Amino acid sequence: MCLKHHYPKPIPKNMKYGYKIFELIYDEDGNDLIGYNSEIYQQISTKIYKLNEWIRDKETYNIKCGEGDYWYETGFHIFTRLKDAKEWYDDYLYETICKVEFRNPVAYGVQEILKHTSWDKPNRIITTPVIVAKEMKIIKDMTEE
Repeated sequence: MCLKHHYPKPIPKNMKYGYKIFELIYDEDGNDLIGYNSEIYQQISTKIYKLNEWIRDKETYNIKCGEGDYWYETGFHIFTRLKDAKEWYDDYLYETICKVEFRNPVAYGVQEILKHTSWDKPNRIITTPVIVAKEMKIIKDMTEE
């Protein structure tokens, strides 16, 4: 995921929670949940993230925003609203949405995805606000909410 547009206004100071889509990782038998995984840097990560542990993005390079001359540092793209995470969740084969706490935000903007609908309806673009943060902690699985 990359930002399409950035917000020139500062990241709201009271914003510290958001939502992220994760794949559930089970043990070899497929019975016990051992953690969460998420796509990072347009590749599938091999890391397993645990609940209530701070995760830090250690990469330090910049990415160009989709439009304009704005560059931002790499980080975790976190949805600011649960309804947006649910909308993206429908498009992918990930298995859960988690509430996350974040800190050290580096960018605030919008990302887009082309949502494929049924054959008899036109596709549409979903535009959602996101925070890009250097650190996050998975707090709760939100799939059932």
